[in-house]
Amino acid sequence: MVKVKRTPSRSLNGLRFLQSIPWPEVNRLWQRQERRSGWAKHYRGQGYRSWQEWRNAGFRPFRPHRRAWSLYEVIKPLQTIPRWYGGPFRGWKGIHYRGRSTASFAELAIRPKILRHPKVRGLLRQFPKNSLMMGAMIGRRVYVLEGMHRACALALAAQQGRPVRTRITIALTRLRQPLPDLSHPSKKPRSSLDPVEVPSKKG
Repeated sequence: MVKVKRTPSRSLNGLRFLQSIPWPEVNRLWQRQERRSGWAKHYRGQGYRSWQEWRNAGFRPFRPHRRAWSLYEVIKPLQTIPRWYGGPFRGWKGIHYRGRSTASFAELAIRPKILRHPKVRGLLRQFPKNSLMMGAMIGRRVYVLEGMHRACALALAAQQGRPVRTRITIALTRLRQPLPDLSHPSKKPRSSLDPVEVPSKKG
């Protein structure tokens, strides 16, 4: 659970502002959440030595450590999240967006491959009580950068009239330009010695 010091309420697109949050803290909360998700076998199979190295490789074009982040609570997830849009992931573009650069989660929730997806189906059966997502806001549109399957599951639950008891927070950054394509290279070059792109808390 993300514990925060509450600030005066400021609603935005179904969101309640909680606090500004530096990238190292977003990264720490993200890593703590994924520690229970069983990703180790996946990223090691792709040639990465650690969770941090794997996530850095996927998000490097976005340069998250150079951006300002704010933490929000999603006021009514089943009403709000279906209106959000999927992030610019190459795999999702090729499989789920049908030739477009993105799609709303309300659209994705009716796609047969999403309806049959084992991860989405598992989340429908048992959704986390507390969950942190990440996203970018361009204008008044939210794009999900972390939490795609959870967003699909919530949009599907909304369409099916299923209640979901959960508290969703999202770390958001504002952008003026389009998002770069994001993906994890299938194999980490053995010669790569790229530094970890998470600055110290003093930075």
